[in-house]
Amino acid sequence: MTALVDTPGRTWRRGLLCGRQLTVMMAYVGGLWFLPIVVVVFVGIGALQVATGGWGDLSWSSVWEHSLQPMRYFPLAMAIIVGAGMLPNYVSHGMTRREFSIGVGIMIAVVSVAFAVVGAIGLGVEDVIYGWFGESPEYTVPHLYADPGDVPLVLAQYALLTSAHMATGWLIGATYYRFGGYLGTAMLLVTLLPAIAVEFVLSVSYFGQVAQDGFGWDRPPLAVVIPACLAITAATCYGTYRFVRRLAIKP
Repeated sequence: MTALVDTPGRTWRRGLLCGRQLTVMMAYVGGLWFLPIVVVVFVGIGALQVATGGWGDLSWSSVWEHSLQPMRYFPLAMAIIVGAGMLPNYVSHGMTRREFSIGVGIMIAVVSVAFAVVGAIGLGVEDVIYGWFGESPEYTVPHLYADPGDVPLVLAQYALLTSAHMATGWLIGATYYRFGGYLGTAMLLVTLLPAIAVEFVLSVSYFGQVAQDGFGWDRPPLAVVIPACLAITAATCYGTYRFVRRLAIKP
């Protein structure tokens, strides 16, 4: 009888299969109910602003810019479920931890790009609608971009934040599975650091407003910021793989 050997080709094929399955799961959960809810809520808020002619001192402030909040925290929560609940299921059915880690990396990359595209489309549509009333969206918190026309920077901001939070979620889920609820919660002081680090380096949205206005933080050049964020996310994914590769599966 010939022994089954884990060759690099087999590992990547099974990792791609896992990545496809995890991505499809995220597409169902995110595409069928999460993103529609986000769109309905923010379109409703925008319609109310249009109907009232602006929000006082904020005037015609951008509504869609705040979609960045749910569009990074929801993927974080889903990644926690992947780390705590789906890892043991896949491993119990014969998939190696390396193959599962490859699948998670693929899921993070695809979902981050997809959410970035949705974010860019939302900003563009908002700009067009405001233009019908002779107005332009006013951004009230820091961003990498100055207007929706800066499409590469819009995509970069959404993708970098989503990927960092998903990688952090995977780490959190794995530590909850390994150490349980009490210790896993106590370890949040450490396991949340990758997402916090990316938030600090990017300095966008509410976190960026606090960092810049409250602590006088000046964002480094984008040539430094973007590679640094990618490096933090990649290191988090690799570190989590190293953590789970000898993780015992509980009965």
